[in-house]
Amino acid sequence: MDADPVVQECECSEQVAPPDMCTTQSAHGSEVASAVTNDVRSLGPSWEFEAARPQTLWPEIAEAGVQRNFWTVDARKLTSNDKQAKSPEFNISSGDGNVKLRMMIFPTVVSEGKGGGSFRKAKGRGKLELKCESDTRKLEYGRVKFRLYIGSGHSWQLPRGPVEADFVTKGSWGLPQGEEEWNFTEVVEKISQTFEVCLEVLS
Repeated sequence: MDADPVVQECECSEQVAPPDMCTTQSAHGSEVASAVTNDVRSLGPSWEFEAARPQTLWPEIAEAGVQRNFWTVDARKLTSNDKQAKSPEFNISSGDGNVKLRMMIFPTVVSEGKGGGSFRKAKGRGKLELKCESDTRKLEYGRVKFRLYIGSGHSWQLPRGPVEADFVTKGSWGLPQGEEEWNFTEVVEKISQTFEVCLEVLS
């Protein structure tokens, strides 16, 4: 069972410019951001913080036109028999109103047998989705352009997307097939046994 969700408000004045990066190719084929001087954390939050409590959500305005929401996930979920993990709810501006969303993690289904769709069987692999928790029947405008990425500390994988979602037409949106699978075990912070999922909303 997920821990009680916490939404942590952050007042951050520092804006972080995208760094110059070199990239390496990981075993599962996605590009991974490498450290370059002091800009290594530019994909992470612009403030320094101790390892956050699992199920904490950190909202941040990173730069002009970009809003980030960092979700701290308990890595023990990756060895459980659960079939999903969900973030706390949060609001994103869309048109003249707000859309209530949450981030979701689903393990890669490895078989149709018992437990074949669990995190334990998936061995840390899975996909991310953005789910609308607003009443879609009452939404007049629900378009959100976003990117997703994962990481922890000084290790962040490059964002994937953007995806142009319209929650009036569909309640959940993820990355295109071929780009949707992540290996979450690659970014687990060893001491806290947590990792971060970041939703980056673009204007």
